[in-house]
Amino acid sequence: MVRLAKLKAKEAVRVQLVRLQIKEIPNRPKGDIRTDAAESLFKLLSPEERKCIPKASEFHFCVVSARRASTVEGVQDIFKVQCQFDEAGVVPTWYVDSDSVKEYRKLGLQAVEGGRLCPSRNKALKDANLLGKICVQASDDISAWEYRHGKRAASRDDALCNAAWAKAKRYVLSPLTAAQFIVAKMRGAPQPKPKLGGASRQHDP
Repeated sequence: MVRLAKLKAKEAVRVQLVRLQIKEIPNRPKGDIRTDAAESLFKLLSPEERKCIPKASEFHFCVVSARRASTVEGVQDIFKVQCQFDEAGVVPTWYVDSDSVKEYRKLGLQAVEGGRLCPSRNKALKDANLLGKICVQASDDISAWEYRHGKRAASRDDALCNAAWAKAKRYVLSPLTAAQFIVAKMRGAPQPKPKLGGASRQHDP
């Protein structure tokens, strides 16, 4: 338990550093860098989209993973993700390979056998459907959820796109807020409404 507590503490520091770099704060403030308030992001939604924001209870959060619970580095990655869900007040289900289920459960995680990557993703979808919930699938090595809002570049020129990206306002989100924002956008879209939402991925800054 002491060893796991130390690992979890280390991961909290790593998450803080990523959030710090996203927000580009010159001098790190005292205390934790929290995620931005959900309401600050939801203000970017249209009135119709705001009516479509789902409750936390409407989601089935899933983390697809495998063979990470047997090494120090792997456990660090696990807690890096888990602590962000804990902070958001939601409990994810970890879908893992059959050989690792017991190891993941020993870490105190809600883990089920999913198999390899595609079978795990499919099982998560089926479980969410049986529960009547929205399926949210996350990777097992995410350091932060980020959203940028600003003026679009005048063209797809790389320099203009990079400049627009740099000037955009940065939001650091909880996985719950990110999921709520995406679903509200989907539900508020005109027909035919999208059925699959997601986000691009980049390596830690």
